Amino acid sequence: MKRFVCWILLACVLCSLAGCGANMYADTNGEADFTLQSITDEEILGVRRCVRVLSSTQRFGNKTVCKTKTMSGVTDLYEGYLRGEDFQITVSSEFTKGNARLMLVLGDAILHDFALNEEEQTFRIPAAKGRVYLRVAGESTGYRVEYRIQ
Repeated sequence: MKRFVCWILLACVLCSLAGCGANMYADTNGEADFTLQSITDEEILGVRRCVRVLSSTQRFGNKTVCKTKTMSGVTDLYEGYLRGEDFQITVSSEFTKGNARLMLVLGDAILHDFALNEEEQTFRIPAAKGRVYLRVAGESTGYRVEYRIQ
C-alpha cells in the first residue's frame, strides 16, 4: 500500500512539473543591460506563461510588494477591471539580474513602460474601461516591485 501511495505522489509531482509550459530564458546581453532579447510584444500581450523560483507577494493596506529571486516568461503582478473611473498606479522597482520589462497594459495594448530600478513612478489613466494589468516580462530576472493603486 505504501508503494502505491508513493507511486501516485511521484506521478502527481511529475505531471505538475511537466505542465509548467515555459522555458527558463538565459540572460544573453550582460548584467548591465536589462533589455529583453527573446520575449516579443506578441508574447507579452498573448498567453502569459512563466517559471518563478522563490516568489512572494505581500500586501500592506493599499501597498503590494512582489519579490522573485528568478523569473522567466510573462506574468501579471496586478489585474483589475475598470468601469470608466480614473486609475492611478505608483510603482517602485528594483531589478537585480537578467533582462526585464515592467509595463501597464489596458486590454490588448501596452500603455506605459515603467523605468527599471526607479522609485515612485506614477501613471494615470483617466476614465478608463476594460481590464488593466501591471505586467512583468523577464528573462532570468530577479526583482522587487512595490505598487500602490489610487
